[in-house]
Amino acid sequence: MTAFFDIADFVTDNLLWIVIAAAVILLVIIIAVASAVKKKKRRKITQAEETKNARYSLDPTPVKYDDTANATYVKGDIIVSKGQTVVAGKGNDITAGKYIVLTSVEGVEAFNVRVNGFVREIKHNSTIVLGEGDSFCPVSHSVILR
Repeated sequence: MTAFFDIADFVTDNLLWIVIAAAVILLVIIIAVASAVKKKKRRKITQAEETKNARYSLDPTPVKYDDTANATYVKGDIIVSKGQTVVAGKGNDITAGKYIVLTSVEGVEAFNVRVNGFVREIKHNSTIVLGEGDSFCPVSHSVILR
């Protein structure tokens, strides 16, 4: 019976320290759980590979399952901003060749681009051939050349 009184006396004498220790332990557990949940959500939502300078999509498909435009940026893609003119050819901005033109805005199916000074509408996931000295400039919004 004296052991019980000794423990009871210890608890009453050090009650403040016991409560502080319990609160600190509880706080550490809450922070650890919140961090784990946040990390798990981020992993689910992003589905992207992040490097020092860029963020690349792990899903390169240009069209979603319901045939809507999927704005993806994978390694090797060229992003051309609205109003930025790039010239194809040796010693210029991009190499001459065949490119797939993709939207950079989710759900946009068609957009305007200026090719060699003439504005025309191009659909998402269309192919364009740029020869030596050809110019390309998005008019309505940024596009991706793949």
